[in-house]
Amino acid sequence: MDALSEVLRVVQLTGAVFLDARFTAPWSVLSEQSEALCAAYLPPSDRVVSFHLITAGELWAMLPDDPAGALLVKAGDLLIVPRGESHILASGRDLQPLPAALLLADKVAPAAGGVMTLDHGGGGGQVQMVCGFLAAQEVLKNPLLSALPRMFTVNMRGSVAGWLESSMRFAAQEADGSKPGSTTVLAKLSELMFVEAIRRHVDTIPEDQKGWLGGLRDRFVARALALMHAQP
Repeated sequence: MDALSEVLRVVQLTGAVFLDARFTAPWSVLSEQSEALCAAYLPPSDRVVSFHLITAGELWAMLPDDPAGALLVKAGDLLIVPRGESHILASGRDLQPLPAALLLADKVAPAAGGVMTLDHGGGGGQVQMVCGFLAAQEVLKNPLLSALPRMFTVNMRGSVAGWLESSMRFAAQEADGSKPGSTTVLAKLSELMFVEAIRRHVDTIPEDQKGWLGGLRDRFVARALALMHAQP
């Protein structure tokens, strides 16, 4: 087993999709990790990873303490916040964010662990996204989450991952509860999507970058890492 597969096996990811959202400009929301929201979808975990798959339009994403590091996220991109930190999603970089918890306060209980829908904004340009969590266990034994950037995007369009994007679009359309099993389908797809996103992120790492993720790009170092993880 290769090093990345071994680490992903140990981390014991559990996925959940909780929101199918449509925003119209101008809009800005602050997404913060909520114990109540996480508990409705995930088992207790060492760490919660946040993700947003943009299915239409584009938006700005930034960490509150790093506005200069804002990322422009477009349709087909997957935005990942590995440490579950608070982050801002918005149609513009200078808008005052509204806590997402306020927008979802009256939706969590009725949804009962299912996918919520949200329509919010000023009526301008439209953005659609599917949002979810990944619960990670055994974090102390796993170097992956600590090695990832605080927030990053992965292009999930086309090529091998095209089926994941189309599957997530399909599952989101089915997430109104009209068909049984939609929540489970979304959860498993989110886990697969995260794995593919990490693989794609590793492929974009500069050749001269050091560290655990950089080591995965060298076939000799990657083999050594795999052996160390298999028999520490």
